[in-house]
Amino acid sequence: MADPSGAEADQQFVMLRTAMREKIFEYIGRKQSSSEWRWRLPKLAKRLEEVLYTKFPNKNDYYNMMKGPVEPQLQFAIKALSAQNQQIQQNLQMAREAASSYGTTTPDVNHGDIREQSATLPADDDVDRTGEIL
Repeated sequence: MADPSGAEADQQFVMLRTAMREKIFEYIGRKQSSSEWRWRLPKLAKRLEEVLYTKFPNKNDYYNMMKGPVEPQLQFAIKALSAQNQQIQQNLQMAREAASSYGTTTPDVNHGDIREQSATLPADDDVDRTGEIL
């Protein structure tokens, strides 16, 4: 599917998506009125709408979804986004565990037994923006 922000985007579909983001923003804004949430709402509304766009990728289905109440669609999007975030956290944790236990097993020439040699990964401060080690 073409990028909806591209020059050939269906303007009606773009308007539908913008309207859904506004609906989400207003709905959550009524439920969460704290100032902490206010600055997060635009980004959250965008991410939740993107979940719905993935579920309803054609204009007709998206339009039909918008005609109904926003709450069930929002519940689906929140659950999906939560599951995505949980998967990301699990992947990060597994990567951290793998990095901390990374090592190679080599025989100790002097004693004939097997010993663990740990590799040290560069700290974030030791890597520049291109990913090269300083």
